Amino acid sequence: MDQVTRFINDPLVAPIYALLVISIVDFLLAIYRSIQGKVFDWRKLPEILDAMVLSVIIPLAALGAASFFVTDPTAKTGLQAAYIAGAAAAVAGLIKKITGSYTPTAKE
Repeated sequence: MDQVTRFINDPLVAPIYALLVISIVDFLLAIYRSIQGKVFDWRKLPEILDAMVLSVIIPLAALGAASFFVTDPTAKTGLQAAYIAGAAAAVAGLIKKITGSYTPTAKE
């Protein structure tokens, strides 16, 4: 239990928290904009959640946890680098979505 508490309080986990907050804000803005434009479809909510949570936050959390619990210094450094790069890319993608400079793919 002590390792879990240290993981939650670790400064490297802060990007996951920030990404989660930004994702929720982006999610609510997307719903608001689609309701304003009268194109809101409740059936698309699972797809939006899948694109935002399952493909972004869960993998980052797994990378962060793996980098925290791995003891080999080389593997730990590689996992931390992948985690930081993934968090930066996810935040950049969300910023593009929020500012309107984002072009959705066929999946989204």
